Amino acid sequence: MNLVELDLALRKLRLSGMADVLELRLRQAQTEHLVPLDLVSALVNDELVRRQDRLFARRHKQAGFRDADRSLDTFDFDFNKKPPPQNSWVIDPVGEAVLVCRSSEKRTR
Repeated sequence: MNLVELDLALRKLRLSGMADVLELRLRQAQTEHLVPLDLVSALVNDELVRRQDRLFARRHKQAGFRDADRSLDTFDFDFNKKPPPQNSWVIDPVGEAVLVCRSSEKRTR
């Protein structure tokens, strides 16, 4: 089996991540004298990384974020540091959300 046939077979098996880096990994194996197990390990790792990246991209697209190009790296967590509202939701020990009303009015006599 030559390189072209191997590439086609990998794509038929839906291993396009391996097929894309096959030639590069073969050259690397020849120059670094890799053991066959190391070569196969690198190819499988490349396929896993590609699948994880595609899964993340697909989920990111399906989420339909309003500003898809933004990330938490640029988020300003110090913005709008107001005290919590007087009426707020808390989680009780049972795990149910409960509305807690707190009176902040000062009593005057």
